[in-house]
Amino acid sequence: MRKCFIYARVSTSEQNKGEFTSIANQEKSCLHFIGIREEESWRHVKTLSDAGFSGKDLNRPSMIELMAEVEAGNVDVIVTYKVDRISRSLVKFYEFYKLLQKHNVEFVSATQSFDTSTSSGRLMLNILLSFAEYEREIISERTKDKMLASFERGEWQGGLVPFGFDYDSQKKLLYKNPEEAKAVEIIFNMFDKDKSSGQIANYLNTSGYRTKTRKMIRKGKEVIVGGKRIREDFVLNIARNPIYYGYLRFNDEIRKGNHEPIIKKSLFDRINQRLSKPKDSIELYNADRHVHLLKGIIKCKDCGSTMTPFPSGKKDSDGNSYLYYTCTDVIHKKNHSQCKLRSFSARTFENTVKKFLSDLGSNKSILAQCVKAANKDSKRSLTPLLAKQKDLQARREDISAKINRILEIMTDEDFLSDDIKKKYKTLVKDKEAIELEIEKVNIDIAFKSRDVLDIDIILRSLKNFSKIIDKLSLEDQKELMHLLIKEIRVSPFDHKNQKPPKELGAVCFKIRNKWICAEIDLYELPIPTTTYDDKNHKFVFLSNWLPQPTTL
Repeated sequence: MRKCFIYARVSTSEQNKGEFTSIANQEKSCLHFIGIREEESWRHVKTLSDAGFSGKDLNRPSMIELMAEVEAGNVDVIVTYKVDRISRSLVKFYEFYKLLQKHNVEFVSATQSFDTSTSSGRLMLNILLSFAEYEREIISERTKDKMLASFERGEWQGGLVPFGFDYDSQKKLLYKNPEEAKAVEIIFNMFDKDKSSGQIANYLNTSGYRTKTRKMIRKGKEVIVGGKRIREDFVLNIARNPIYYGYLRFNDEIRKGNHEPIIKKSLFDRINQRLSKPKDSIELYNADRHVHLLKGIIKCKDCGSTMTPFPSGKKDSDGNSYLYYTCTDVIHKKNHSQCKLRSFSARTFENTVKKFLSDLGSNKSILAQCVKAANKDSKRSLTPLLAKQKDLQARREDISAKINRILEIMTDEDFLSDDIKKKYKTLVKDKEAIELEIEKVNIDIAFKSRDVLDIDIILRSLKNFSKIIDKLSLEDQKELMHLLIKEIRVSPFDHKNQKPPKELGAVCFKIRNKWICAEIDLYELPIPTTTYDDKNHKFVFLSNWLPQPTTL
């Protein structure tokens, strides 16, 4: 059984307008949608609703309860009337969907082409989340600008109030917390006496000191966090923070703050000179320090090994290492490896993949074939439903006309007979019932046609892909590539003697003096066989491609 939870929401303004999409009507539409998936073992378990709540964030009672049910593993599918019932913020919806991904929960909109239980629905979601990443990055940039402005004024940039201080929000000023400031002094004085971080932590814990307690909102409730035993890393972080001698740090820059220091700068410098020695330094190893965007999804087709990020010992004029994807078999066996592909330039290959995704979006006819292929097997007869839809719409227009005629004479209710008043109420009720029936028919038509791919959205998204992705940080670029690309299989390609392969998504291109064939599997979207026109610097989609639906 697929356990389905319905979520409905209506804002205060929507309630005041008396809109058709009330909580009750949203639930009826969602129940109908679940009903037509009954053969797939979909079963309604519970309906959660928030009446009179805005969609600007997720801090709503029933939404919090829904997320708790997801975390408890009680939900298989979430069904909602429209996507904006979850949140009107793309970034907040992204956060919500991240939770669903973590717990393998599907998300469905009953009245929109949005169903993550289908391949095309997941594609639409991946594209939507791509833009959520972009929006999140823009918000992050604006936040950084504000923090920089505060930093330049000598003001604390915000976040969790550091241990040893309290914060006056009116004056925008940090001031000493007497008890915690005493613990900070103990930390620096003990370091100055050559004590280890472990010894200092033990002394503070024995003396009754604990981490700062804070009030926070979690799952809609105010809770007290902190008050934990002090650990070695906590002690080291304090010892390395310039805030304690009256300065602020933002990125790699340090500037004098407006707050009163707890210790002297000379003591801080003396301690940090000692901590910088190898025996006390803590360095975390990052296996992918340079952030290879396609790490983990590139396979060597020649020998079956994974392509591993591999920085060269050589560096360019700016002092940056040359980055490569190298076959794991070559790394282990070196010259004894039989692999013919061996390695290739990482950034050049990554840029080529970006170009491929962007070029795919420039050909609307190809995307139309992709959509047709993805939906080919799910087409069903729509004639009876379309006829029913037309009949219901005609009945709605007839009732609306009758209601309007009554409204024209309703200038003074005292002159209306009880029969007319009763007739008016009956017509309004009948119209609402027909509106609901039309919604159900629309759901049936959307489900049976399964044309859930919106070509124009995909076209715009992929067309602007290269512009969007280059504005993101390398870490976010990597996450975005992994959202869209399932796997890339690479092999050497003899462009003079070999014809491009006929597999879906196969592209052939040259990196420096080496020709490579890459088979790119995009999540959910069947794509045509292509070749790269090295002379004109673009991908050519071969006309003999026969579209087929992808199988996951």
